[in-house]
Amino acid sequence: MENDRFYLALDIGAGAGAKMGIFSENKNLLREMMLPKSQYGNHGDEFAKALSDIGICCAGILTSDGAFILFKNQPQFNGYNIRAALEEHFSVPTQIENDADAGGLAEWGVLNMELCYWVFGGGWGGAWISKDGEIKYPSYDWDGKDSSLHCSNEPGYAISLDKLTLKTLFYNIGASYDRFERILLEDKDLPDSALIGPNNNRDTLRAETILSGPGRCRLFRTVVGDDDFYERFLNIHEVREMHDPSVAGAHISKLSSMGVEAAIKTDKLYGEILAVAAQSFKTLGYRRKWKKCKHAWGSCYYRKH
Repeated sequence: MENDRFYLALDIGAGAGAKMGIFSENKNLLREMMLPKSQYGNHGDEFAKALSDIGICCAGILTSDGAFILFKNQPQFNGYNIRAALEEHFSVPTQIENDADAGGLAEWGVLNMELCYWVFGGGWGGAWISKDGEIKYPSYDWDGKDSSLHCSNEPGYAISLDKLTLKTLFYNIGASYDRFERILLEDKDLPDSALIGPNNNRDTLRAETILSGPGRCRLFRTVVGDDDFYERFLNIHEVREMHDPSVAGAHISKLSSMGVEAAIKTDKLYGEILAVAAQSFKTLGYRRKWKKCKHAWGSCYYRKH
């Protein structure tokens, strides 16, 4: 990674605006976006020197000054202060925020109400936003103890799933929980502790091993087992991508919309496990005597990434 180079390409058009793309060194397009021409400014210098601030949202738990404490799927960044590095390089004010906190604040800006926000991507993140727009129980400067991590802010990491309950849910749709555990052990992106839940409880799993984008892919692989019938409904490129969680989710959704039984069972199982986790979230709230929040209990706004 340290030797990789990335390139920003600009196509400054006279029509809708400027197209921007980030390319890898081997010329692969990684991301593209559009800057409307209404934001070009009145002079070239305005366009070229308009960078005044940098804002970053990211997964993981941060220190109050912007360093990573726990970047679960990218441990090489733990301890690195990306906010300070970018601020020094570009000489402009730079801020960083957890992605779920940022998403929750964005929803609050529209809804203007107290809410619980969940986001499912590489993990399961969350934020409890007060009616005044305050992030409640933020996880800044976390001491590393599961007992001090609030489940409204990091639900996927803090909420546990009981293995006996999971075995029953898997059995009910004809899937093997033991196969799922083998898939976890074979996943090189997961730590050695992947089969151990919060507070080092070996009878549980952390919820986001299942309730996340990669978790949904693991469920699908568990449900299909050695049966490759589903491949008939995908093209050759989609079949190759079924082990890549960043894109496989869209293919699973495609299979589900086509009525493929394995995909339908996968989403049924995912939903049932999410219901169990949501009940645990609610139970933890009552047990710890959180301040009553009808919107946090009554409706939860979430984005599926």
